[in-house]
Amino acid sequence: MIKLENIHKTYVLDNHQKVEALKGIDLNINKGEIFGVIGLSGAGKSTLIRLINMLETPTEGRVIIDGEDITITENNKEYFNNQVVLKITAPANSTAREGKIIINALGKEYSI
Repeated sequence: MIKLENIHKTYVLDNHQKVEALKGIDLNINKGEIFGVIGLSGAGKSTLIRLINMLETPTEGRVIIDGEDITITENNKEYFNNQVVLKITAPANSTAREGKIIINALGKEYSI
C-alpha cells in the first residue's frame, strides 16, 4: 500500500519567491488498485509522483509504503540517498493492466 499523509511541497525560486506545488495531500493506494494522475499543466502531477519514489522530498508530511515510513527529510537525506527506486514493468506485448509498479526502498521491494 502507498499512503501519503498531509503532503506539502514548496519550491523556492531564485528570487526567493515561494511556490506551493502541493498542499495537504492525503492519498491511499491499496495493492492492486490502478490510479491515474490528471490535471492541468503546473497542477503538481509530476511532483506528486516524484514524492512517492523520493526523487523529491516533501516540505511537510509522510510517505508510507506497506506501513514503513520512507520519507526523506533534511535530517536523513544522506542515509536515504540513492536508496529508493521506482520501477514500472510491463511484459512485451502487454496492456498497462498487466504491468506492475515496484518500489525498492532500503533494499526491500514493494510491489503494488
